[in-house]
Amino acid sequence: MHALRQGGLLLGRKVLVDGAWGGVGHLACQLAGAAGAFVWGHVRRDEHRAAVAEWYEERVVVGREPAAAKPHGPFWLILDSVGGTALGAALGMLQPNGTCVVFGVSAASTATIESREFLATGGTRLYGLTLFHELMSVERAGIGLRLLAELIAADKLRPQVAVEAQWREIGAIGQRLIDRDFTGKAVFHI
Repeated sequence: MHALRQGGLLLGRKVLVDGAWGGVGHLACQLAGAAGAFVWGHVRRDEHRAAVAEWYEERVVVGREPAAAKPHGPFWLILDSVGGTALGAALGMLQPNGTCVVFGVSAASTATIESREFLATGGTRLYGLTLFHELMSVERAGIGLRLLAELIAADKLRPQVAVEAQWREIGAIGQRLIDRDFTGKAVFHI
C-alpha cells in the first residue's frame, strides 16, 4: 500500500509488480487494480503464469528478469522487491516522471543501471521504501491496517493465506518463511 502511494493517482496508469505470485506482490497487484491501474504481474516460473493471468486479465509476464515486461511498458510505477539486475532493468522501463519503488532485496544488494537511459527518460524517480520509516513519518500502522482489513471484509482484497498456525509455532513458521518454503501469508492465532 505504501509503495503504491508513491505512484500517486494510478487511474489509467501502467504498473508493473515484480514478484506478483508472492504474498506482497499479489496484494500490490490487487490494490493497484482497485485504484484503476493497468497492472502487469511479473513471475519467474511458468507454473505461476495461469493463476496470475487469471487474477490480472492475462497481463502477466514470465521470465527470469522483469526486463521481459519491457514490450508492455513504459510503466508509470514499478514495484521491485528483488534488487540487483531486476532493479537495473526496472529503472530502464519507466516512463517520463515515473517511479520505481524498491521495498526488498532478495537477489543482490548491488545494482547496475544504464545511466544514460535513466537520465534521458526525464523526471524518473527511485524510492527506497522501508516500512518502519513509512510508519513513523507517513502514516501510523493502525490507519493502513484498518483500511486493508475493511477491504478484506468487503471481499475487495483477497490475501493468499498459505499457513495458519498457533502463535506458539511462530519460530518454525518464521524459518519456513525465510527458507521460502511457501508463498503467501502466514496467519497466527492467539
